[in-house]
Amino acid sequence: MKHVIYTTVLILVLLCMTEGCSGNEGNDSIKEARDIAGLGVIKILDLDNPENPYKDAYEPWDEWVYQSIVLDPSTIDRANLPENFKILKARVTQDGFLLPQLEKIKIYHEDKLHGGDRSEVDIKEIAPYAVQSAAIMSPEMSEELRFAVYTVMSEYYSEVPKWLVDNLPHSAMLLPNGDVVTFGALGSYGQPFEGEITEEKVGCCGRSKGKESFYRYNADGELLITSPIAWWYLYFDKTEYTEPAAGRSMRPDGYFIYTDAETDEIVSVWNWDGTPLESTVLPPPRDTHPFIILKPIQLQGLYEAQNRN
Repeated sequence: MKHVIYTTVLILVLLCMTEGCSGNEGNDSIKEARDIAGLGVIKILDLDNPENPYKDAYEPWDEWVYQSIVLDPSTIDRANLPENFKILKARVTQDGFLLPQLEKIKIYHEDKLHGGDRSEVDIKEIAPYAVQSAAIMSPEMSEELRFAVYTVMSEYYSEVPKWLVDNLPHSAMLLPNGDVVTFGALGSYGQPFEGEITEEKVGCCGRSKGKESFYRYNADGELLITSPIAWWYLYFDKTEYTEPAAGRSMRPDGYFIYTDAETDEIVSVWNWDGTPLESTVLPPPRDTHPFIILKPIQLQGLYEAQNRN
């Protein structure tokens, strides 16, 4: 039987918020997903549909997602959510099949693995429709989902060192050579910032918004250098090369492009470590994960997944 929602599910949302969803409330409703542009909808087919390529990949939380889909997330009173209430975003393929949560995470990181420009892997092509699910989720399922997500993520990131999770900074990057760049010194997480700066501003574009500095540590946790300006100056200030007097932009994969202000021509391309490339031809995209800023909760989750026996 196919399921699609043609009317608002406010009653279902309120029921889930007060009593929790058992997983059966949506069975007599028709479910649909809206495309990212918001111009169309598609019927969501049963998870056990014989033609569903993901039918054997669904986990209990995917069933929860399917049964807890809401048509209008704005009906959820996010300021007064009951205990263990969870909201998850999900994607749906062009054929109407719900994308498993872990498959969604894999697609996201596969794109980042290939430069993050969606040229190799584009979730909008694989699953162009989106839905949100909202309901009570058991603490056990929530923890299982959390660990499963970090297990998938851990395949794409370098190993998180123990000295880092034992003394968490405000945020950090795990660079390709084993260095760890942090915003704030080790142990600064949870402590007041050195300048007037809010958590929301941490890590924006790699630049410090207050007096807080960036710190560069080697793989053993030894402090090498600090910079109050931007993380790349932890390397550019130590390079033997002179930075071009030109406009600079950074690609998500750690290449810095210098262009002439008048002609807009590329005059130089530098690697993240302060080494200029021999050619001004833009290199092909590469893994962006080393340059993604990780929050303390992400560092802890990755470390746990990487070191679980």
